[in-house]
Amino acid sequence: MGKKAKTGKLRRDKFYHLAKESGFRSRAAFKLLQLNREHRILENARVLIDLCAAPGGWLQVAEKHMPVSSLIIGVDLAPIKPIPHTITYQEDITSEKCRQLLKKDLGTFKADVILHDGAPNVGKSWIHDAYQQNVLTLNALKLATEFLRKGGIFVTKLFRSKDYYSLLWVFQQMFKRVDSTKPQASRNESAEIFVICHGYLAPDKIDPKFLDYKHVFTEIDNDITDVQTKAKQRLKHPEKFIRSREGYPEGDYTLYHKLEATKFIQTENFLELLAMANEITIDDERILEHPQTTAEIKECIKDIKVLGRREITLILAWRRHLAASLFKKAPSIVEQQSDETKTVETTENDRGGEKDDEEDDMDKDIEEQLLKLSEQQRKEAKRKRKHIMKEKRKLRDRLALKMVLPGDIHDHETAEGGKNDQGLFDLEKIKTRKQLLEISSAIPDMDLGIDQAVRDDDDVYLGQDKNRIPRVAYDKDKNNGDLSSIDIYKQYLEDDDENDEDELMPYDSEHRQVKLD
Repeated sequence: MGKKAKTGKLRRDKFYHLAKESGFRSRAAFKLLQLNREHRILENARVLIDLCAAPGGWLQVAEKHMPVSSLIIGVDLAPIKPIPHTITYQEDITSEKCRQLLKKDLGTFKADVILHDGAPNVGKSWIHDAYQQNVLTLNALKLATEFLRKGGIFVTKLFRSKDYYSLLWVFQQMFKRVDSTKPQASRNESAEIFVICHGYLAPDKIDPKFLDYKHVFTEIDNDITDVQTKAKQRLKHPEKFIRSREGYPEGDYTLYHKLEATKFIQTENFLELLAMANEITIDDERILEHPQTTAEIKECIKDIKVLGRREITLILAWRRHLAASLFKKAPSIVEQQSDETKTVETTENDRGGEKDDEEDDMDKDIEEQLLKLSEQQRKEAKRKRKHIMKEKRKLRDRLALKMVLPGDIHDHETAEGGKNDQGLFDLEKIKTRKQLLEISSAIPDMDLGIDQAVRDDDDVYLGQDKNRIPRVAYDKDKNNGDLSSIDIYKQYLEDDDENDEDELMPYDSEHRQVKLD
C-alpha cells in the first residue's frame, strides 16, 4: 500500500521557526516585514487599523516599527491576546458594531494605514473559497473608504481567481497607485497575492456599486462586444485563432453557408455573420449596379474562407460605402463600426501602406506602460534619495549637538540609507602620523605612549622611552673614530655619571635617597 506523505511538516519552514525564535505569534509577521521593507508602510504611520488581526503577528510588527505613542487597533472574530500599546476587539468586520467601535476609538482621527490579512473558513471548494475571500476583501475596502485618510495606504490579501481583475479595477479607481506582490515568506504553493494601494483619493461621494459584491463580481454579459472581438480575431488572424471542438449548432447539417448582401449590410452583427459565411450573394439590383461593386469584389464574395486580410478589408469597405449610400440605418451602423473598418478605404488606396489599427493601439499601450514604469522608477529613486538626505541631516544635527563623536562616524552610507561597517576597523586607511593622532584624540582611553605610572616591571615595552638613546648619523672618516666630539655622546656620559651618583646615595627609613653633605 502507498504511504501518505506528512504534508503538515512541510508547513514548518524556516519562517515558522524564525517566528518562534523571534517571539512572533505567526509566520505571517515576516510577510508584513518584507512588505514594509519594500514599500515603507509603517515608518511614517501614526494611526493603524488591522482587520482580521488574529493571532496578532501583524500587530506585533506594527507596534515595533511604528513611531512611539501611535494608535494601533486590531479587530478579528477570534480572540486576540493582549499586545502592549495596542487596542484589540473581538468583532465581525462586516457588522455595524465594528464600525461603531472603530469610530469611537478614532474620534476625529483618520487611519494612515489599514491592513487586511483575513481569510474565510476554507475547505468547501476552491471556487467558493476564492469568492468568499474576495467578498471579505471588498468589505475591508468598504471600511477603508470610511476611516482611511486622504493619501493613506491600504494593504490586503487576495486569491488568484477570475474576480481578481475586477477587484484590481475597483482599487485603481480609488487609489493613485496599485502594486501587486508576493512576499518571500508566502508559500509558493499558496495562491495568495498581496495588493498595496498607495495614495487614497478620498472622493467626496462613492457609488455604492463599487462596494457591492453583487455588482462587482457579476459576470457582465457583453455579447455584442465579445462576438465582434472574436470575429475580428478570426478574420484578421486566422492562424492565431485556436479552434476548439465545440461541434455543430443544433439543426445545422451543412458546412456551407450563404449570406445575403442586404442582411450583411443592414445588420449590426455583420462581423459575426461574415466570420460564419462561406459566400455572400447579391440579392438587390442596386447593390449589383453600384460603382463600388467592382469585379474584384464580386470574385471575393464568392468564397469568403480563402480570403486574406486585404480582401476582408475590401469587403468591409464595400459594405460601409453601400450602407452610407443605399440604406437609411447607415449612420448608426457606421458609428458602431470599429476604428479599423473606418480606415479601410485608406488601406485600399495605399495597398497595405499603413499599420493596422490594432497594432497601433497595442504599441500605444506598450508605450504608456513603459512611461508609467519609468515614472514609478523615478519616484522610487527620488524617495530613496530623500531618505538618504534625511539621514545625513540627522547625523549632522547629532554632530552639532556633540551627541556623536567624530570617531564614531562610519566612512560612508549605503544606498539604502543604512550604514556600512565594511572597512570601519581597517588599519590600512591610516597612512600618516597625523591620521593616527586624530584617531587617538577621538578615543579618550587610547594612549599611543606608555604611561610610566602603569608600567609593570615584568612587562617588556617596545614603545617610546625617555632613557632610550636616539640614533645619530656618524661619519667614520670625519670623526676619525673619536666619539667625544659628538654632542649626543657627551650627553650620554653625563647621564651615566648621574646614575652612578644615585646608586651611591643612602636610603632613609622610607626608602628615599638622601644626599650626603
